[in-house]
Amino acid sequence: MIAGFNMKNIALMLACLASFNGWSNEEYKCYLSLSTGEKRVALAPKSNSLNQMKANLISTGIYAKDGKTKLKVTKVHECVRFSQKFSNDKARTLDERSLF
Repeated sequence: MIAGFNMKNIALMLACLASFNGWSNEEYKCYLSLSTGEKRVALAPKSNSLNQMKANLISTGIYAKDGKTKLKVTKVHECVRFSQKFSNDKARTLDERSLF
């Protein structure tokens, strides 16, 4: 306990502060084209804007399934909140087959 606050109260205050500031750690998933010609659905952390999120994916790339190899993203077709469905049929099919 810290000065009359227990961990539950501290966690609640932090959650309120985070929502008040508009900060969210909600993840997005994006339908991507890779330099290999492959299309893939990948997780993307939320950025200040959708354009910034797309630019970050293109500039940094994503990791291959081995977790070591970096893959170049050539195009970001669509990004949605993790809990939402893609509007693109191919993206929805890939998303349904993904392990996350």
